[in-house]
Amino acid sequence: MKPLFKVGDTVRIKPRKGCSDDYRFAYSDSMTNYAGKLAQITFVTPTNSSYHYREIDDGHNYTLNIDEGCYNWASSMLEPMMITPDISNPNTSNPSVTSESTERINIKLKPVEKIKFNFKN
Repeated sequence: MKPLFKVGDTVRIKPRKGCSDDYRFAYSDSMTNYAGKLAQITFVTPTNSSYHYREIDDGHNYTLNIDEGCYNWASSMLEPMMITPDISNPNTSNPSVTSESTERINIKLKPVEKIKFNFKN
């Protein structure tokens, strides 16, 4: 399976459901301190485990900037963030990353190269 997240993606850490062993990587008590916080993916590694866990994931190990790479995070522990324009300040072109919570951080996006489409009939 392809990874659900890529390096540079901003994610929100989900609260732990059930016990620590329901996840591909143990969701330890010290990891629960990060629940609800925003983090950025810094590294993605596929895993070799074929065991099916209660919390289904994409089979990849994610490293986050929030814990300086200390813990292994599974996709089942993370949720994607949506990038939306920051309409609170009309004088800025910086979008904001938002989640279901009221937490908001500002980020700058780099321009994307122009894409050329060639349509042939």
